[in-house]
Amino acid sequence: MLRTGHRQDLALALAGILAKSGVAEGDALAVLDAITAQAGDDEPEKRAAALLATYEKHRDGLAVAGWSMMTGLLGDGTYAALQAALPRQDGPEFALSDVGNADRFVARHGERVRFVHQWNQWLVWDGAHLAPSRTGAVHPRRGGPGGA
Repeated sequence: MLRTGHRQDLALALAGILAKSGVAEGDALAVLDAITAQAGDDEPEKRAAALLATYEKHRDGLAVAGWSMMTGLLGDGTYAALQAALPRQDGPEFALSDVGNADRFVARHGERVRFVHQWNQWLVWDGAHLAPSRTGAVHPRRGGPGGA
C-alpha cells in the first residue's frame, strides 16, 4: 500500500521507468491517466505535469527517478508485481563503478558529445555539427548523429 503523501513521488518514479524503457510519452500519459482515474486521484494534472517534466529531463540527458525510488515507495509484493509487468530497458548492464559510469555515458551520449584532448574541450552536437561547449559542461540535447 502506498504511504499517504507519496503520490507525486510514485508518479515521478513511474515516469522515469517508462521514459528509460522507451515507452512513448503519449502512451505513458495514457497509463498515468488510467492509474490516476482508478485511484481517484484529485490532482491528475499535477501527476501529468510531473510525467512531462520527467520525459523532458530524460530527453535532455539528465538523471530521472526510476526503480530505486519505486522500491522505497511500494511494499515488496506490489513492487515485484509492478516490476514484472513494466518493460525493462534493453541494453547492457553496466558496472557500478567509474568505468561503468563511463560506459553508461558513452552508450547514452556517445553520438552527441566528444572530448578533444588536444583542445581540452567538450564538443556537443548543436543540431547541425559538433561545436565547443559554451559553458565547458556537457549537456547533450536530443537530435544529432544516430538520433536521440
